[in-house]
Parts: sequence; structure tokens; C-alpha cells
Amino acid sequence: MARLALLLLVVSVAAEAQPAPSAPSGVVLPATLEGVVVDRAGKPIPRAAISGETTKTESDAEGRFSLSIIPPADGEAAVITVIKQGFDPVVFEEQVKPGETRQVRYQMGKAALSAVITGTRQLPRLPSVEREPIVSHFDVTRSELSHTPGAMEDINRAIANLPGVVADPDLLATLFIRGGAPEELGVYLDDVPLDNPLHLGGFASVFNPMLIESADLWAGVTPARYEPSLSGAMEVHYPTVTADRLHFQADLSIQTAKVRVDAPTGVEGLTVVLAARRSFFEAYFAALHAFGVIGGNYVAPELSEYFARVIYKRGRHLFTATYLLALDGFTLVDDPNSPALFGFDGGVSLSHVLHVTSLRDRIDLGDLRELTVTLAATHDSDSTSVTGSTPFARDESRLDFVGSANLTLPFNPANRLRLGAQIRRQRYDLHGDVADERGLAPWIALPIIDTGEPDVAISPRILRTLVAGYAEYSWRPWTPLAFELGGRLEDAAGTAVYSTRFATAFELPVKTVLKAEAGIATQLAADPLLLDAAYGNPRLLPERSRQLVVGLEQPLPFRALLRIEGYSKWLDRLVVNP
Repeated sequence: MARLALLLLVVSVAAEAQPAPSAPSGVVLPATLEGVVVDRAGKPIPRAAISGETTKTESDAEGRFSLSIIPPADGEAAVITVIKQGFDPVVFEEQVKPGETRQVRYQMGKAALSAVITGTRQLPRLPSVEREPIVSHFDVTRSELSHTPGAMEDINRAIANLPGVVADPDLLATLFIRGGAPEELGVYLDDVPLDNPLHLGGFASVFNPMLIESADLWAGVTPARYEPSLSGAMEVHYPTVTADRLHFQADLSIQTAKVRVDAPTGVEGLTVVLAARRSFFEAYFAALHAFGVIGGNYVAPELSEYFARVIYKRGRHLFTATYLLALDGFTLVDDPNSPALFGFDGGVSLSHVLHVTSLRDRIDLGDLRELTVTLAATHDSDSTSVTGSTPFARDESRLDFVGSANLTLPFNPANRLRLGAQIRRQRYDLHGDVADERGLAPWIALPIIDTGEPDVAISPRILRTLVAGYAEYSWRPWTPLAFELGGRLEDAAGTAVYSTRFATAFELPVKTVLKAEAGIATQLAADPLLLDAAYGNPRLLPERSRQLVVGLEQPLPFRALLRIEGYSKWLDRLVVNP
């Protein structure tokens, strides 16, 4: 019996001495954080958002959660962020090892009454190195929007301060990415493409800053999950977090008044978000008229947005139903009998109405797998009229139906696949009387400049169906080395439109990350007038860009990040005047 007991003891000790499961060479096993989120009294906090660098989860009804994270290289601490409306956001650092499971307890305090935005970091984040093969990508948060000088509460003007981006000129919020035209940038609101996301012909964007959680700008090669574009993509994210109590926010800036309400409904997991923004330029134009700068025949610029979203969190499903109405208008008529410093022969009138409706279901399939299904419809009508020596009238109407599905499949921490499909039905009507500018230089500023060109009546219509599929694959064969490869193919009424992207990143022992990416993209002509059989050319090929970007990211010892990029961009098949 003594020998048997000794043998069992040896077997037991040997079993306990077994090493932790090992991964293939170069692959880092994830660590797991298991725990609970509580308030200062120890009461569990349900539906708190817990996120690491690349993963996220949500606490259950008892405040418990499980989060898988990749341990940072070189023994650095993993940064864990916990956010819940009504509480101050908190950040924790965890020193974890590959394959380790750690029990944690995260405590949150109630938000102060003076907090302007609940559950959102107010100060800009400290820069961090992006070790993934992502080049020319910028993540803009609401706090960075608020602290950007000259942004005028507009996300476009905040992005215009980023490297390689300029606005047109100080008056407008249209973006030129590394020399590309504004129509070469794809713009999205939570997976929904917007062809004209601007007020008053480009004066401001239609995005309410009180609703913006963050925005992603891709200034280089467009990732395959977005529609092909020559100069990148920008996606704005609105709130998708449920509320456990009523939240009310109001703000008065130098140009607009804003309000937002987050209201629980009494149904578990169901929240309604309402928001509105309205300008008050009437006061400024009244002052301009009083000082004789403009005449008395004017209607002051007006821009407004009205937003409603229903958020329903149930089990593995996060369902959102969204409606956005954006309006703007402006009328100025010159009165010869009214002395003014500013005036011209005739008048100008602008108006714009945008309706966006979307349904989206984000399904957590477990093990970091996720399926997102989106259905959306947008209706955009735009009218411009100029009277005088250079008459100009143009009415545009866009009707869009979009359906898409995106599936994320992480096979293991070193391999991740993302697949997607989209169908889009577009109808674009354009009619009016415009000056025949086909024989003019492209930089002529029509319709303000009187060129003496004859008018021509236009009435083109585009009706097309776009069917697309894409794939993106990420692979890390060795801890310092990573690759990404993506491709997208669209069929637009028999015309092939495509994009490809290849990127790599390598981290040196001194924590310097070297990056490079290359890609090709084609894009259909955005203006239907260019494809009109009478005015343009219906056989135009898609425009094309080829890009090569190299970069370097280096963390500095005084909590700063050095980022250097160089790029080359080749454009051909561009649509220009003869």
C-alpha cells in the first residue's frame, strides 16, 4: 500500500508539473480574463462593454464576463477598457501570459453630474503602436473631434487636419485624400454607403457630433469590405449600447443647438436613442444685413438632422433600427435697389433632403466569430438653381437599396478570415439646364463664373444593380510578422469593378514596426451626366488607381508615437473634359 501511495503521489506531481498547452512555433496562445463588473457597493453591473486591443465582450445580467486577449509582446501589459452608460469609464492593465486564465474583478464608479458625454473618454487617447498590417488608417474619436482646432464640430473638418488630407478650401468640408477628388472617397454610416453626406453643397457633413462614437479613415488602399474607391474610405459609427436609465444631453455651440436622449423602454435590452441638431445662422445673416454686407432678399442657411435608433440586445443578437433625416436650404436674391457690399447679377438657391433607413443585426457566433446582416434604403434629393447672366438649374434624385452580409471567422489567433456579399440597387435621376462645359478647362468654377457658354437641357437616368463579394485574410506566421490580403469583385450592369489589397507588418526588437501595402482599385463615374448618351459617354470605363504605401511606427520613451509614411499613387482612365 505504501508503494501504491508513493506511485500515486509521483503520478499526481508529474501531472501538475505538465507545461501549459503550447502553440505552433510563432503562434501566441490567447489569454482569458474571467470575472465580474461591479459598482462601488459591489452590485453587479450588467451589459458593461469590456474590450481589449482587438476583442470585446459584454457582461451578462449578473455582471460576469469572459474575454480572450492576445498577450502583448515583450511583457507589456494588456490594456482593458470597461464602459457603461451612467458610470465613469475605467481602464485596467493586466500582465497576462499566453494560455493563462485569470480571474478579475472590475469596479466602476457612478458618473459625475458634470459629465458631458457619459461613457466616453473626454481627453485624447495616448498614441499606441498598431502592430497589425494596417497602413494609412486613422481612428478619430468624439473627444478628438471636440479638441481639434477649427473643426467647427464637424467630423470632416477634424479629419481634414490629418496627414495627407485637405479640405476645399476653408469654407467647405469636402475632403481631398492625397490628391484625390471628393467623389473618390467612399463614406459610410454604420455599414450604409452615403453618396452625398454633405449639407449645402459641401458646407458641412450630415453627421451629428453628439452621436459620433468614432470614425475610421482609410487614406491609402481601400480595404475589400468597402466598395472600391480610388482614394480610400471613411466610416462613421453611431451608438449601439443599450441604456439602463434615462440619459439627456443638450449642447449649444456657436452655430447649432443639439439634443440627445437615450431612453430605456422597460423591455429588457431595448433602448431608444433620439437626437436632433439645428443651426441658427439666421442671427448671423441678420447682422450681415444690418451692416449692409448683404441685401434684404435672403433666406439664411439652414441645416438640421433628426435621428432615431432602436437598439435591442437579446442573447447573441444586437439589433438596431435606424432612421435619419437631414435637411438644408439657402436662398439669396440680389436686389438692385438694396445697397450691399456683396452681390451678383441674379440669385442662388440650394436645397437638400436625405432620408436614411437601416436595419442591422449583429450576431455573436461565439469564439470571436461574428455575422452582421444589414438592410438599408436611402433617398437623396438635391436642387441647385442660379439665375442671372449664367443661368443654371440642376435637380438630382438618388434612390438606393442595399443588402449586405459580413462574416468574421477567426480560425485561431494567427489566422482570421472575413467574407462578405452585397447587392445594391441604384436609381439616379438628373435633369435641368446647365452650361455646356465640355469644352472648358476642368478648373473653371461653374456655375458662379460667367463663361458665355450656351445652355443645354439634361435629363440622364442611371438604373443599375451592383452585386459584389469580397474576402479578407489575416495571417501571422511569426509573432513579429503579419500579412493581410483582400479582394473584392463587383458586377455593375456587365461592367467589372474591383479592388485588391496586400499589406504586411514586421516588428523589430526595438519595437519599431515597419509596414507596407499595395493595391489596385477601380471606381465607376459618380456623375450620371458623364454617362449620358447625349452629353457624355455611356461606354466610359471605370477610373483606376494603383497605390504603394510604406510606413514606420516608433513608440518614444515620453509617451509619444512617431509615425512616418511615404506613398506613391498612379491614376489612369480618369474622366476629364476633352
